[in-house]
Amino acid sequence: MDALLRGLLKLSRLGRAALSVGSVDMNELMAELSSSLQFQVREAGAALRVGRLPSCRGDAVQLTQVFANLLGNALKYLDPQRPGEIVVEGRIEQDRAVYLVRDNGIGIAPQHQEKIFQLFHRLNPSANEGEGLGLTIVRQILGRLDGEVVVESTPGTGSTFTITLPAASKKGE
Repeated sequence: MDALLRGLLKLSRLGRAALSVGSVDMNELMAELSSSLQFQVREAGAALRVGRLPSCRGDAVQLTQVFANLLGNALKYLDPQRPGEIVVEGRIEQDRAVYLVRDNGIGIAPQHQEKIFQLFHRLNPSANEGEGLGLTIVRQILGRLDGEVVVESTPGTGSTFTITLPAASKKGE
């Protein structure tokens, strides 16, 4: 019960946190995040590859949380039958920065693909740690930044989370 209350408090605080919106260099953000996750990636026997990413408009601290949650889940739900691979890629589509976080993990059944973003929903509570807040937090943060997240997944093959955010203007603004 204590963990649930702490989780609700964290979610509540996130929704009220002041945002510092500006141009975010996603290559720099992912380099720092990849470095901080290096030990976990190595321990999981996985490979993390990050392609060239476009800049976006957002809050760097909040976006670090978004990608940390997504990468943490990718590591948490690796398939033990094969070496883990996690790839982060990005592109610009019209005025939106689009980022893909792709893994070859256990995947998510179709009936759970929308539920995973709900508060306290966990795919396999007995197998993994957590309160079921990570993807709820991801969706809440992105909503505040005029962004969104969707998932495509095939059980036994892996998942791709697609994140869209406003692209940084040409002036770097």
